[in-house]
Amino acid sequence: MANQQDDGASPLLPHDVVMEIFAYLPAKSVGRFRCVSRSWDATLSSALFVKLHLRQANNDKLRLFFSPTYESTSKYQFYAWQPGTPAVTKLMPNNFLCPVPLTKPLQGIVLLRCVNDGGYFLCNPSTGAVHHLPDSRAPFKMSPGSNPIDLPFYLQVAYGFGYCSANHRYKAVRIFSQEHEGGAPSCEVFVLNGDTAAYWRPAASQPPMCVVEEENPAVFLHERLHFLCRDDGVILTFNVGDETFAKLPQPPCPPVKAPLRTTELDGCLCVFRGGKDGPCHVWLLRDYAARRWEQLCCIDPTTWPEPERTQLRSDWIAPLGMCSYSGGNGSQKKIMFGTGTCNVFTVDLSGEGVPEILLKPDELIAGDFDDTLNYPAIGLFEESLVTLGNTIEDMVFSSPVTKAWSDVLKWLPARSVSQLSLVCREWRAMVTTDRFMRSHAAVHATRPRIKLVSDPFLGRFTDLEDHINYPHWQCAVPFDNPGMLQCSQPCHGLNLVSCNGRDLLCNPTTGHNESVYIEEIEREDTSFAGRIALGYDSDSDDHVLVSLAYEEKNMETRDYKLRVQCAVSTTRLVSGRPSSETRGHGRAARLRGRQDLLGGRA
Repeated sequence: MANQQDDGASPLLPHDVVMEIFAYLPAKSVGRFRCVSRSWDATLSSALFVKLHLRQANNDKLRLFFSPTYESTSKYQFYAWQPGTPAVTKLMPNNFLCPVPLTKPLQGIVLLRCVNDGGYFLCNPSTGAVHHLPDSRAPFKMSPGSNPIDLPFYLQVAYGFGYCSANHRYKAVRIFSQEHEGGAPSCEVFVLNGDTAAYWRPAASQPPMCVVEEENPAVFLHERLHFLCRDDGVILTFNVGDETFAKLPQPPCPPVKAPLRTTELDGCLCVFRGGKDGPCHVWLLRDYAARRWEQLCCIDPTTWPEPERTQLRSDWIAPLGMCSYSGGNGSQKKIMFGTGTCNVFTVDLSGEGVPEILLKPDELIAGDFDDTLNYPAIGLFEESLVTLGNTIEDMVFSSPVTKAWSDVLKWLPARSVSQLSLVCREWRAMVTTDRFMRSHAAVHATRPRIKLVSDPFLGRFTDLEDHINYPHWQCAVPFDNPGMLQCSQPCHGLNLVSCNGRDLLCNPTTGHNESVYIEEIEREDTSFAGRIALGYDSDSDDHVLVSLAYEEKNMETRDYKLRVQCAVSTTRLVSGRPSSETRGHGRAARLRGRQDLLGGRA
């Protein structure tokens, strides 16, 4: 940035003044200014300016973002809104499946969960940057398999996201727990923007006996992650610096059916309980050192007048933040709440009076806002230029040793790769990346294998070579009623098998399969059943299921009406418990199966 213009023009603004002005701009605007010159790119990307921008660009007003359940166009969007503004603005594309904002922004980074496919993502909504957390769709420790190694298995998991100010590292943390068998819980840490390996590693210390739930993600506050434990009456704290655990007591909440939830409110740890059919109690841990809880308010939606009572009725009602309003009695604080339909309202700290509705998004956006089932529907974000560094894939392949092993393992059969993924965490992280799977598929696409369907109801296949080289009593008998059976061509490692009205999505190489059920298709009989086809969308790198079924059929007049439907499937092609769920959706149907083609425990 020059200090003077040519031809004797008036001097330009000083460098520090220009930086101060840019610090008030939205993050996307700053990103565009980086393209002006190399010097501007270096200045606007420096750590000093990123910190200055984070401090200056975020005023006292809360920034909220949300997305419709269904939108009139195929391009889904996240929308941003601030109190006091009459309109919403487009923030970033929504390429997730039912995203749920789990945490308050940490230097602009928000932890998202995709309810439909189970994946977790770290997202900066103001820039659109996204990092997918590996092994979060079907975690290794939550997928029991037939592997002879006696590995631990868990039913519950809770995630959290924190920041260590001592070494300036972001850490994703998760705790596994067993609900019934009483097994010891396990804690794993994934370090981002660092020089460590890109895989989940055990924490420096393991948690005491506890049961956590995925519906209760951790809250980051005071350099600690706070996990709400079920049935124990405690909150488990995890220090992200030294990775040690401690306990806090829960507030004395009244015993009601509604579950407890945690969040951060007014800079304090907040525990709340409530729903559409009862009062909502909000507690704050004002004195963290003394562990003294304070009941902030109690609101009862059943006492609200109409139409507010009906408009704000929701399975999920949660405090979003504190806001100040000026009135006849001076400035007073109110609590801002959000609902599962993305409505936003405020109430007095006393909990009395009529709630003031600030946002009804269905009046501003052409879309539907279905009520969530006890999941957050609306979250907070900050204008931030903070990045998480290299992508997970770049972190995995940063080592020359990893690159060398990748070139070796890609020549092996998928079943062998699946078994070798248990050798170490580095290999597991490598073979589950998109880069390795693409290279593995490219190598083996030129060498197709012929398999016979031995049991279409269980998705079992046998190699043709086994029938040629071994006696018939050592091989499974092929299915002897081919008229009932249909098997698709292989599509990026997957086959769709249909038999007698049942559809299975199979990986013949690894032997893993899942049932496919599209609830919109009602199969009347096996002869005129709807048909499901399997394809692959190269733009989104996803498998696609498309169904073709009769809506009307008249055997006398030969008049037929066919219906074509797409479906969103949450099938996880890993060995273990079935977790398939298929739902119709207005946008492009996707089958999130490609990342698990290698099978094994993810």
